[in-house]
Amino acid sequence: MRRKLTSQGLAVRAIAGTHAVLLAMDYPEARCPGLLGFGIHRTDHTEEEAYWLSGTKVFPSANPGLAPGSQVPTRDHPIQDFSWGDYSAKPGHTYTYRVVAFKGTPGAPVPVAQVKVKVTAESPAGGDHDIYFNRGTGASQVAAPLRGIGLESAPRVFHLLKKRRLPALPVWTRFGRRGLPRPGVL
Repeated sequence: MRRKLTSQGLAVRAIAGTHAVLLAMDYPEARCPGLLGFGIHRTDHTEEEAYWLSGTKVFPSANPGLAPGSQVPTRDHPIQDFSWGDYSAKPGHTYTYRVVAFKGTPGAPVPVAQVKVKVTAESPAGGDHDIYFNRGTGASQVAAPLRGIGLESAPRVFHLLKKRRLPALPVWTRFGRRGLPRPGVL
């Protein structure tokens, strides 16, 4: 599913696959001076959950002492890029993404424009066309803090996944013909 909406000069294009929603933002260059970045609030209408998506890039002056790789809400530390991938989407779920452009200072971001985009993640169960994204790069960023965790920690990982603190991670779970691994989803 693809959607593009514009409001207050902020344009957002959303492309939903089965397990990923890609968001591309556009903001007029004349309005960019002082722009801190974009915050993304996600509402999952299927599971009735709403929260700010998190990222790992922070403004050091706003949160000194945070450990590298710490997850912070994009409301407090806006995304300093014009694209974002949500790799925790679930097939068939309907989401509203509220993308907010922030100016101000790193310790006190001020919203200046926002757009709400509603999409439904594709379901592999039917339809004429399907969209699939390779989640390897994005998921590897999420999995980085988990490196070195053995199988004894699997219950903790599943708990974090269930609580939405980690998006779904691609893993090699099954073996196909000739013993070659096939991708699965944890």
